[in-house]
Amino acid sequence: MTEQTDKPNILFLSVDSFRADRLGLYGYERPTSPNMDAFAKDAIVCENAYTLGPFTQLACIQLFTSSRPLSYGGYDQGAANRPDTLFKHFHDAGYRTWGLSTIHWVSPYYGYTDGLDTELSVFHLNTLVGMAVMNTRDTIRLYVNGEIKEDRMLATVVPVIRKLFDNVDHYCDMLASRHDEYARDFPYAKIVGDAYDLTKVKKVAGRHRIEFEANHAAYIDKNLASPPEAHGWLAYDWRLCRRPMKLIREAWLRLSNKVVRKFSDRLAGERENKYRYSVDAHAIADRVSNELTSLANTTKDKPFFLWAHFKDNHQPYVSGHGGQWFKDTPRYLSDLGYSSDIDPTIVFRKKPKTDADYAEVSALYDASIRSVDEAIGNILASLSENGLADNTIVCICGDHGEEINDHGDYGHLCLQYEHNARIPLMFRIPGQPGRRSQDLVTSMDLSPTLSAAAGLAPAQGWEGVSVTDESISARPHVLMENFCRGNCEIEHRPIYMAIRTPQYKYLWREGVDLYHKVGKPEPSLFDLQVDPFERNDIYRPDHPEILKMNRIIAQRLKEIDEVSDARIEGLFGDSLNAAEGNVR
Repeated sequence: MTEQTDKPNILFLSVDSFRADRLGLYGYERPTSPNMDAFAKDAIVCENAYTLGPFTQLACIQLFTSSRPLSYGGYDQGAANRPDTLFKHFHDAGYRTWGLSTIHWVSPYYGYTDGLDTELSVFHLNTLVGMAVMNTRDTIRLYVNGEIKEDRMLATVVPVIRKLFDNVDHYCDMLASRHDEYARDFPYAKIVGDAYDLTKVKKVAGRHRIEFEANHAAYIDKNLASPPEAHGWLAYDWRLCRRPMKLIREAWLRLSNKVVRKFSDRLAGERENKYRYSVDAHAIADRVSNELTSLANTTKDKPFFLWAHFKDNHQPYVSGHGGQWFKDTPRYLSDLGYSSDIDPTIVFRKKPKTDADYAEVSALYDASIRSVDEAIGNILASLSENGLADNTIVCICGDHGEEINDHGDYGHLCLQYEHNARIPLMFRIPGQPGRRSQDLVTSMDLSPTLSAAAGLAPAQGWEGVSVTDESISARPHVLMENFCRGNCEIEHRPIYMAIRTPQYKYLWREGVDLYHKVGKPEPSLFDLQVDPFERNDIYRPDHPEILKMNRIIAQRLKEIDEVSDARIEGLFGDSLNAAEGNVR
């Protein structure tokens, strides 16, 4: 082995749907995170870190391009046409870059992989369909409702559908080329277990492409007038494009499970869900650890930048190893003080309805965190065992939080309550002592922090600030912005915003989105110093904080080209003509 380069390595581990308040290091009473708790003792732990938009599509734009979600025309194009990604920035600085993505939004299909030397896309085929639906849903709805004309609808939708067909071809070719590698490393993920005949899948997509190009409007009316699920539309047509033995096994499983379910829903659920929709945390940890071992035993002419994303905490909340994951879940539940008899397959069968249902689902969410923590602990151990820890900056963060009926929602839609918006964020930087930061931090600060820690200047256009920069202590607030999922029809859809100050959380929305079934159109204000769980809404129009916060929101709206002055005036009136200041 040769001498290590002087530049520090980077290990970046992100976790989906990751609530800060469910980790021991942030004060949670259950031992969900013993490995991260130990890690935090030597890390900069950001106590008040926030995503500016509480779902992955928006969150990753902030993490990887240090830019605001509703800038650059919105988030529909991902990292495309934005400042350089974190990957490209480090690649151009001489780093060997490697990424493992379980999330379809961070992929070659949305501009993220420019600058990645090695890119492992391990998300499911059907997510490509889901992305296209999300990026056309609201435009088509506006057209169906008569709010925009056909030519305007087609101008937005046609490029997305064409891109989907191209993406399917690319994905199938990629998966075919990596089949043996993925079958070895991720044998119990559906990306392998579904056993698609990828040639047949491409033929299905090709037939749809021909029909689409023959008459765009007719095709859209037939297939997309009512938004399909990710397993519908194209995915429904290729559902039987499997290898013959897979079809036989699937037929037998479904037939036999009709009998099994009469005796045990749990056993039937375990049999049906042996193959997980996302690659499990332990398989990811093994793959990352193998990569670290390889890097430690090869020529170190370049430092490395490694990134991996864990999705176990995303619905459904699944914990454990491989195809026998459900045998691990009782151990995690017991370790956390829950009953080990909770059925881990309930998350697949129904949406919770009662408080008892939500309590069990919440326990399974905690178990998924404990499982991810165990996997992260294995990666950190591998880093040390390979002699790399002393020269590697390690960052662990969440992309957004999660709601489990805290305020009437389930999942992570659009409301920026603390459980949705506050994220774990910590950096272990060699040579710097661990400390707790009370500063207001955002996801946009992650890329500048890693860059500064590695001795690099930030990329042009990045809007965040390193958490080690003294100026961040003067940040007066964090401003959040998003829609209720769907695509960025900025001129037509109600915008959701929130402001977090050291004391208050202000939730403001232009209206209640058609797809958001929970919440009220009026703003909400919470004093987090006395009401950290946001139960007591103290909003009133004459509250002394409201005018200041509305001015901040109005100033941000003025920065968005698609929002007219008349619209802002209609929202706030003449009282905000003096709107000015830093909205970051």
